[in-house]
Amino acid sequence: MQPNIRVWDTTTALNADFAGAWDARLSRSAHAHFAMRLDYLEWEATHGRHARAVLVEADGRQGALVLRREGRGFVCGWPWRCQAAFEGDEGSGPSGLDSAACDWVTTQVQLAAHGDRVRVFLPVVPGAEDPIVRGTTLIKDLAFDDEKLAATIDSDKRRVVRKLDKAGWQVIEGTTAAHFRAFRQLQHDNDVRLGRGTPPGIVEEPQRGEDWREWELPWQWLLLAVHEGVVHAGSGYGRAANGMVDYRANASTPEGRKAGANTLIAWAAMTRARDAGYRWMNWGGNTTFKKQLGGETVVMTNRLGGGALWAAPNAVEMAMGHTRATLAKWVKERRGSTSGQGTKK
Repeated sequence: MQPNIRVWDTTTALNADFAGAWDARLSRSAHAHFAMRLDYLEWEATHGRHARAVLVEADGRQGALVLRREGRGFVCGWPWRCQAAFEGDEGSGPSGLDSAACDWVTTQVQLAAHGDRVRVFLPVVPGAEDPIVRGTTLIKDLAFDDEKLAATIDSDKRRVVRKLDKAGWQVIEGTTAAHFRAFRQLQHDNDVRLGRGTPPGIVEEPQRGEDWREWELPWQWLLLAVHEGVVHAGSGYGRAANGMVDYRANASTPEGRKAGANTLIAWAAMTRARDAGYRWMNWGGNTTFKKQLGGETVVMTNRLGGGALWAAPNAVEMAMGHTRATLAKWVKERRGSTSGQGTKK
């Protein structure tokens, strides 16, 4: 049976029927995220970054895929985030994809690309043959009451939240130009303090959605930690209705960082997202701080495909990737073996 495939390419006008079907499918997927929203894809298109949104019904699955145009091919996903979702995937694990689903996604992406080269970022699944790891993230299940959710984070983090609550710290949603500017100032000051080159100055009056006004866009969610009227930290997230919440940005004052304001924001994000009906949170990485907030580790790899023209380049890239991975493993093991030998006298 041939798959039923419907495609919207962002270089063309958006059809209302497609938009309705797409939004309905995403609303029934707990793993859909902000970068799959049509308004996000339209925004990207206005900045010259085009994509194909693909609805597929095949083999008993009803999926939604996003293929971003890069060079002469397409990319589906990132090293920390898939761009594939299925209806009814709420309880299917942190990534929403098992081995069979990953194979299905790869096949459908190649069909939608019509022979162009494809790169598909998917979680490593049991039994995968020599996957080349491209990234790792943590995805947290939010489907718990406060007590059980708190038990999933590090005990020190729980103490920080209680301490700041008692000290009068608050987490508010950023909704005004003053809020957005304050967060941008935190980001600027962080860059200066950490020596990240010479950051540009604060833009006074950016266009809607640009620079510090990006938090006006409908998929964005900004939370700020405030103490005694001062904004000491902020974290920005992306979200899709009934889907996932994705961590995207953070900045804080030295005082806020020392006090643990970022932990307070993270806790507020988890509880408020859960109360709003979101099931999963993607931390967008696996730093020590994020590990202490809890979540299941999802290791990401990428699969290469496309028409016959791309068979040789793909084979070369995979071989080089395996060589680099083997070398990196050897160097790590070598360092480990020499570090414990001590110094001869």
